[in-house]
Amino acid sequence: MKRGILFSIIAMIGLASCQQKEDFTLPVDGEKMTFYASIADDATKTIAEVEGEKTKVLWAEGDAYAMSVKGGAFAKFTLEGEGGQTTGTFTGTATAGDGTQNVAYYPYADGITMVDGKLNVVIPAEQDYTPGSIAAAPMVAVSADNTLKFQNVASLIKITLQGDETIKSVSLTGNNDEILTGNALVTLEETPSLALAADAEGKTITLDCGEGIQLTADGVDFYFAVPAITLENGFTLVITDIENKVMTKTTTNEVELSASKVKVFPAFDYEASLTASPNYAISSAKGLRWIAEQVNSGANSFAGATIILANDIDLNNEEWIPIGSVNQEHGFMGNFDGNGKTI
Repeated sequence: MKRGILFSIIAMIGLASCQQKEDFTLPVDGEKMTFYASIADDATKTIAEVEGEKTKVLWAEGDAYAMSVKGGAFAKFTLEGEGGQTTGTFTGTATAGDGTQNVAYYPYADGITMVDGKLNVVIPAEQDYTPGSIAAAPMVAVSADNTLKFQNVASLIKITLQGDETIKSVSLTGNNDEILTGNALVTLEETPSLALAADAEGKTITLDCGEGIQLTADGVDFYFAVPAITLENGFTLVITDIENKVMTKTTTNEVELSASKVKVFPAFDYEASLTASPNYAISSAKGLRWIAEQVNSGANSFAGATIILANDIDLNNEEWIPIGSVNQEHGFMGNFDGNGKTI
């Protein structure tokens, strides 16, 4: 699972580094380079405030960002050591261009490019969950030497779940069909900004919890990285546990999301709203096709189960086999909950 920036809720302290700034020289192709990276003071101060305390941002083992040296192609630079500090030493190899600036984008991803002074990046629809992390939260840094100060360019939504179940995934969808994921552009200014591109079309963000995250009575925090946007009619959460039980929770109040800030929502108990077992939260055409194939082959009639739509689904012009239409002997015997979504 992807490792991300760790959070610890502690009193805010100033950034400090024992690293020495070195003379910056352009690399020879294939030669390892070193950069020193920290989080900008203003980004750290505005990232979150909970009960009068600030959220300090720390680098974590395995963190990596994409780096363009003097306008060259983006390359991967990875944190040296175990992390756990506000500053970190990152190394990688790069081919320099003929520009004047070094540009870095976190988190690392393939395919990042820069055109007309803007970064072409992607806000992912599926974001890996790491305890206390915001692994998908975009940050950028621009520098003429080997020191980097990252600034946040997206917003965060924090929810806290209480209970004793093990959570497999948490999905968030705006109630007014807002676009939340897809291709995005980052403008490199004194205060950098991120905006979704015209062809972005993802409406749901899903936190993938891998083998599952065990809830506690005190609560477990989940962070969504989202563009700065106003969710006019609030949003809906679809929470799925490892037994495929599902809880949906909706807020209909307007939610204004600002760059570099966390929108914190009160903790709540996880209580599966669908009691049939098992339940299946379907979020894609592939998932629906799997249900249909299971039914039509006679492998599973889904008797006693509930199929719930986790978000709107586009069949993408795929050849479609309606459930039960091929093999009438093995028809669909379960329940279907559209959850207000469409196919």
